[in-house]
Parts: sequence; C-alpha cells; structure tokens
Amino acid sequence: LSDGRLVTVNQGGVQETLVSGLGANFQTVFAEGANAAADKRLLCFNGNDAVRVTRGTAATTATIANPAADWTGTNQPTGGVLHNNRMFAFGNANDQHRLYYTPTTNHEDFTGAGSGSLPIHAGEGERIVAGFSLYGRLFIFKFPFGIYWLDDSSVTVANWVIRRLTNRVGMTGPLGITGIEGDAAFWGSDGLVHILSGVQELGDA
Repeated sequence: LSDGRLVTVNQGGVQETLVSGLGANFQTVFAEGANAAADKRLLCFNGNDAVRVTRGTAATTATIANPAADWTGTNQPTGGVLHNNRMFAFGNANDQHRLYYTPTTNHEDFTGAGSGSLPIHAGEGERIVAGFSLYGRLFIFKFPFGIYWLDDSSVTVANWVIRRLTNRVGMTGPLGITGIEGDAAFWGSDGLVHILSGVQELGDA
C-alpha cells in the first residue's frame, strides 16, 4: 500500500498487515517463487527496501535470506521474474544494467552456488525496468529503448549469452506487460501498445 505496508486479505475480506514501515509511495512488484522443498514464496520488490518474502501461508514477511552483495541501503531491485525455475531480479539504482539470478533450488539465494549476475548492454538505454518469460526465453526491457533476451539454452551458466531483440522501443516500468494467447502485449516507452512477436519479426513496431 502507499503507506508502506504489505497486507494480505483473508477470506472474510479483512486486511491483515504482514509488515509496516516500508518506504511510502513506491511501486511494488510481486514475483512467485519457491525453494527446494517446493514451499511457495512470494517475493516483493520496490527499489527502496530490502526484498521481502512471504513464505507459504505465513502471517508475516521477512527480508530474503541472501540478497546480492550490492543490494544495500536504498539500492534495491525494482522487479523480479521467475524463468526456467530461477528467480531473476533487476533495477537497483547502483547497477541499473545488471540482471541477477538465483540457483534453481532456492529463489531467495542471490549469493550462493548457482547464483550470479549478467550485464545487459550497459551502453544502451538508461536502465532495466521489466522482465517477462515467454517462449521459454527471458525477455528483458529497458527504458527508454532496448529489448533483449537471455540465451540460457546451455546447461553451463558460463555459456549464457544476452542477445538484443531491438533497440527501437523499450518500456517505462515493470508492470506494463501481459501474456495474451501465446504472445505478450506491452506498453512501450513511446506510448504505444506493442506485440512482442511483432517486434521480434519486424525489428520494430
């Protein structure tokens, strides 16, 4: 909520506060995840506060167990997305062109074995603002322009490659994209709605 609270709503429609005292008026992005035991996790990103996680049906929330080393103070990721059983995060103000990822076994672990980060064409656009998993690929969007995808077809993480889809359009924030019947529609930084497959085939709108 805009007052810095995370709340859940029970079946009776009553709000129950998970945590209060977070930064007010920050856009919040939620991403579903899990751990090796398949216990559900709900991660919360807002770019100002340490990433929060609600575990299972707990009535409280906590900071994630192992944030990336450079997520300090108010330099926190603005969004996250689940792709190929890893959690990916992005948008911290002190490294706005970097994509972070967890191992497949724990979506709270950005520092342990199997975790890491990738630079995303740092000379292009201003910052990463969104991610979306589609067609078995992770698409990364920058503001004001730049769409990229992660080639993670190799089982060896060191062989992963970031490839540019287009540098003619981007996005303004993490919530402007949705899946539509095997495709995705997104609100571009040019103020127009684009179809991801059209961008892929034509190189622009």
